[in-house]
Amino acid sequence: MTELLQRMAVAGDDLDAAKALYENGYNGAGFRVERTELDFGYRYSIAGGDDMTFRSSTFLGSIKGRLEPNDEYIVSWLHTGTASLSVGCELIDWAGGTPWLFPTGTPFDFDSRDYRQSLIAFRGGYLEQVAAEEGATAGGPVLFQYAQVPGSAELRQWKQVVEEAAHLVLQSKPSKLQMSQISRRTAVALLDCFPHVRLDPPPEMLLPHTGRLRTAVDFIHAHAHQTVTPTELAEAAGLTLRGLQQAFRRRLGLTPTAYLRQVRLDRAHDELLALTPHETTVGSVAAAWGFTDFGRFSVAYRARFGESPRDTLRR
Repeated sequence: MTELLQRMAVAGDDLDAAKALYENGYNGAGFRVERTELDFGYRYSIAGGDDMTFRSSTFLGSIKGRLEPNDEYIVSWLHTGTASLSVGCELIDWAGGTPWLFPTGTPFDFDSRDYRQSLIAFRGGYLEQVAAEEGATAGGPVLFQYAQVPGSAELRQWKQVVEEAAHLVLQSKPSKLQMSQISRRTAVALLDCFPHVRLDPPPEMLLPHTGRLRTAVDFIHAHAHQTVTPTELAEAAGLTLRGLQQAFRRRLGLTPTAYLRQVRLDRAHDELLALTPHETTVGSVAAAWGFTDFGRFSVAYRARFGESPRDTLRR
């Protein structure tokens, strides 16, 4: 893939211009920008290629709203200032220096004040291609577990790769070939550092003549964290509702809705294994995956995994 190197910087002291810049740049809504005790001002810069960019943001003021990044995977960390983030039921106080991965395709609220921030953004299709080529996923969207903090060893390796890449991109003039290598190495480091769910289809989907059903199964895996209706699923797979139901029952022995519920149980299981009782609760994880009756959730969970969700979390 040919890289097109880009560099851009914009700065100012107008509240409305700042609001428009950040709201439009990250598919935002309901932004509110206000002055603080400091003299208001902002600066936003981008440097990189088509597939990966380094970004820097300085904002002397208060800014809050809702973001829903699309077709990008973004990692960011604070150097100064304060920020809090709310994703579903999770409220996160963003510690300075700790990298945080924005949920892609999932809206979240933020509240930031007088900050200096660094970001790395990957084009969605590029990171998904690298993930598939590296065997990190079976293709399609990469579903990162944003609530799980990477280990110290992984963070050290990530920091080292980022520092080297930043020096090459920001302090020199890499060729297009060099930029492609820098982008890939940093993308692989991202996949190695930040926990994500592997989207493995059922073994039945590896059999021949399952093309449309495989499309439906992949759609469920990619959108399990969102509202998915049988009608949407049928449209995505190019099937009628009746054809969709028959295909699932014939190959998997389940209805599409039951299969979706099973995938969500698996995702909840993964989160409970990855986190600790100090980081989350069974109720929070269940709610995040769309379960409203915790009693039924526990029964279904035990039937699938042979233990209660509480026992999994305590392991």
